[in-house]
Amino acid sequence: MRIPLDSSSSSSTTTKEVIFPFDRIYAEQYDFLKRTYPVINSKDGGHCLLEMPNGASVCMISLCLSLERKLVYAMNPLPQMKRLKEEVELCYQVYRKEKEADGDDVKMEDAANHDDTNHTATANNETFLTLCLSSHDQDLLHESHRSCCSSNTTTKRNISGIYENLQHLIDANHQNNNWCCKHHLIQSAMEQANIFIVQYTYLLDPKVSKMMSANLFSSGAAKEEEDVNMDTTDATAAAVVSSNTAAASTTTTTTTTTTGNNNETTTTTTTTTTTTTTTTTEDAAVSTNNNKQSDAVVVFDQAHNIDSICMNILSVTIHSTCLDQATRSLGRLSSEISRRKQMTNNTNGNNNNGSSSSSSSIPSLQDEYESLVDTPIDHGVFFRKENNKKEFSLYTNQSEDWEPVPGNIRRAEHFIGFLRKIIEYYKVQLRWLTTSPNAKVNNKNMIGSKKNGNTNANTNENSNETHRKESPLSFLHRLTNSTGLEAKALRFTYARLLSLLRTFQITSYPLLDSKSFASLLAVADLTSLLANHVTDHNSKFTIVTELSHMDSSSPSYHDEQENADMNNQKGGMLVRKDKVPTLQFVCLDASLALSPILERFRTVVLTSTAMSPLEFYPKLLQFTPTLMHAFPLSFSQNCVYPTIIARGSDQIAMSTKTSDRTSLSVVRNYGSLLVELCSIIPDGVVVYFPSYSYMESLLQEWDAMGILRQLTKYKLVFLEEVYDLNQTTLTLDNYRLACDTGRGGIFFAVARGRVSECSQMLDYHYGRATIVFGLPILYSQSQIVQARVDYCQTYLEIPSAEYWNFDAMRQASKCLANTLRSPLTDYSIFVLADIRYNHKEKRSKLPGWMVAGDSQQQLEPMSTDHAVQQIRSVLRHMGQPILQPVVRSLLWTREDILLRNRKTTTDTTMSSAAVVVAEPVKSEGP
Repeated sequence: MRIPLDSSSSSSTTTKEVIFPFDRIYAEQYDFLKRTYPVINSKDGGHCLLEMPNGASVCMISLCLSLERKLVYAMNPLPQMKRLKEEVELCYQVYRKEKEADGDDVKMEDAANHDDTNHTATANNETFLTLCLSSHDQDLLHESHRSCCSSNTTTKRNISGIYENLQHLIDANHQNNNWCCKHHLIQSAMEQANIFIVQYTYLLDPKVSKMMSANLFSSGAAKEEEDVNMDTTDATAAAVVSSNTAAASTTTTTTTTTTGNNNETTTTTTTTTTTTTTTTTEDAAVSTNNNKQSDAVVVFDQAHNIDSICMNILSVTIHSTCLDQATRSLGRLSSEISRRKQMTNNTNGNNNNGSSSSSSSIPSLQDEYESLVDTPIDHGVFFRKENNKKEFSLYTNQSEDWEPVPGNIRRAEHFIGFLRKIIEYYKVQLRWLTTSPNAKVNNKNMIGSKKNGNTNANTNENSNETHRKESPLSFLHRLTNSTGLEAKALRFTYARLLSLLRTFQITSYPLLDSKSFASLLAVADLTSLLANHVTDHNSKFTIVTELSHMDSSSPSYHDEQENADMNNQKGGMLVRKDKVPTLQFVCLDASLALSPILERFRTVVLTSTAMSPLEFYPKLLQFTPTLMHAFPLSFSQNCVYPTIIARGSDQIAMSTKTSDRTSLSVVRNYGSLLVELCSIIPDGVVVYFPSYSYMESLLQEWDAMGILRQLTKYKLVFLEEVYDLNQTTLTLDNYRLACDTGRGGIFFAVARGRVSECSQMLDYHYGRATIVFGLPILYSQSQIVQARVDYCQTYLEIPSAEYWNFDAMRQASKCLANTLRSPLTDYSIFVLADIRYNHKEKRSKLPGWMVAGDSQQQLEPMSTDHAVQQIRSVLRHMGQPILQPVVRSLLWTREDILLRNRKTTTDTTMSSAAVVVAEPVKSEGP
């Protein structure tokens, strides 16, 4: 269906139309398209911050297809990527049918009216390509990015299809022998893709984002930059006298053939000609630099916690076991270096042709050394210099001044010794946590005795010295003083290690396994980040040394740190003994990872079902959105019923505060509430707890009280696994099967766990009710959380109390919003079971669509008995079939939209005429 977006869209030839995949559209979806269309289609673009209850993905795909814009859709959960792939296929099928009905060839050409913007055509041939890239595709993409094919510069073939991963792309296209290698196929597919469905790391992680940057800028920004350079060259040639015409033409040739330094070549040539020409060229170069923005539309879906994701991506954690593994990896690398050198000596001494041919396919260490001497190393993390200040950037810049690798780490054997010193120093830092108190003091005095005197002035001495927090600058000074290493060489640690691993061909060489070097790569990553950011961004990072959980697959820090608090409590709480000394390089500023994306793309859209209040995100991410709006929800009837249950049947307040959560009355009231709700609510019920340890402790208590046996009478009980993702996925599938068969189920999950991030995986009858036990607040005693909150209060002017409430309520709201898919065919009960939700500063942070209409009255705190009676009554109305007049009022057709647009235009015209006619009456004197 063609959706007209303004009152003038009375004919099918209008330019302001969006091809929508369905015959009807919700009011909020139409409002979404109408508001975002001018922003995306404008010449200057703009960034959007949108809270959309449902249907945002379909709207963005339809809008980009209609405007023929490249789309990069970023999301985290893998099941969500599969659902989005199906939506892309549906939208494209409808788009193709509409184009064929108009008699057009299905070619993604530029639109007729695009505000004179050189938008990137999604494809110039009858092709459409969509690629889904998950974390499993990073190895293939990385290998193809590093590998070069001689035929890829001369042969270009069109690729069509929608592929769920790169292996699917290879299997479908490489078998027809049209491609010389899979690397050529992947590189061509990345250049031709119209839609990318990726995870957040492909855009935000500096170690991965470069593999996406070249392809995102190759079509639009590169063409626009080439056009500007050609215009600059023409202007220069016209300004030069006839005697210098040959020089000007030489400049033109150089500009066209050079790929890296076009602007520098033009400026250098014109300097020798005339001063006026140089000024013109510099102005054009500045204009070119300002226009280096890709017109691809970037969408971050489920971006309610994008600030935490950005900070975690630029943070690195290593523990004692990780350092032991890194030491073993160094030993393997050292043995491999010795073996390679011995092979080289034998080959040179014997001059054996067979021996040389067998090792010719393996790069030699001497070749790597010569390449490091001749060419600058590829950092993977880029910086740009503006106003004599080095700013963080994820993408290459033509004006970047690359530095050569320091001489003391060019040789492989020298670099191994370099890494060994770093690892041993980190071990000393972690050994500080496991020694006696007297040894801790002596160790600190010994470390700080060199040159700096008392270098531990910023060290936190509280909590019996079980943790330490200091600035990166102080930590780097102690590192360089203790090891004798230069800070400049430390910046190249990660890039130099990657070069060595590529020389050894880790991905294909049978002796080595790339996964076994993850610990060593983490050590190198921490060292490089520390040395790179310590000068310009010292206040935006911190170093935390403490006892923490070892499992790398465990949930994020705030869940596990909250578990640490629970381990110290009594009353049946579990005691975990897997804590190890941990060194953490923590990022405190989310804008470091997101700001390059906002600068490099004209349009970036942040959207989620729960982002209230929206005013917090511009402060946290430090940007100014062009469009910021929270869309309402079209209610057919009471499809959403939020309620706050503050007291149990015995009128005792329910709360998960540290002082109340171990009370037997609170445990019993939570269990009784759950049993009574499960007895009246059909199908599936999802229950969220503030932490894994509290969930396990409650289950133990409920089992002893017989509550679990009562629950199994009504529904089957399922539990989210703490560490095993595969087991959690299997449990979720069995839960959905129990709901499909009519048996019903209850799923226990954690508010900050994996299941809570799987949006709309528990919708429809899988989530007829969502219960949030307690307030999912961050663990206030965590050193990392304290550092981030202090940074927000000091530099972003966000009060700490406001941040605590904002973070807790956005997580609770996201848990509730996961269970509602469509307001016509779905309904759900939202229960917030904690007396703290009664406070105004918390209720005001719930999404507007969730508390619209009569929901404000429903949010008055109730007891368990009163709430159960209200929910039983509401469920009778929710389960009734929807009348067709109601459906027609909520789902609009094209004719309905045209009629509403005409009515709006008429009302506007009449009101304007009334303003003109109604002249003020002059008062006459007596």
